[in-house]
Amino acid sequence: MIVQHWDCLRNNIVPKPTISETINAIDKHFMRHEFSEEEYKTVLGAIFSDLLDMLENKNLKIVEIETNLVKISWEYISSEHLSAADSLHLVTAIRSNADIFYAADKRLIRAAMSKNLKAVDVEEI
Repeated sequence: MIVQHWDCLRNNIVPKPTISETINAIDKHFMRHEFSEEEYKTVLGAIFSDLLDMLENKNLKIVEIETNLVKISWEYISSEHLSAADSLHLVTAIRSNADIFYAADKRLIRAAMSKNLKAVDVEEI
């Protein structure tokens, strides 16, 4: 299921922290014993494999987080009550003119929609 969700990121722009958050979320599920070590390794392997394939095929652009993006993100932390990572995700999508914004957080999705981004909840795919 997580691998299917990851698949939706094809042909999109992703800030580096989003990849780290994805790996962290999977690790949290593993630490709560929601799946086995074998499943954990399979999911991480699939993600890393997909990342490399998408980068090689130019279906994914990983964006460096620059100081100006961090500064802009501060507004969204306070106005939209987003985490630092979520606000960077949103700012990166806005500044990169992303066609579609993917997230699994309802507050983040609402914030993206309020900024006129087409937002998709990956948990509903």
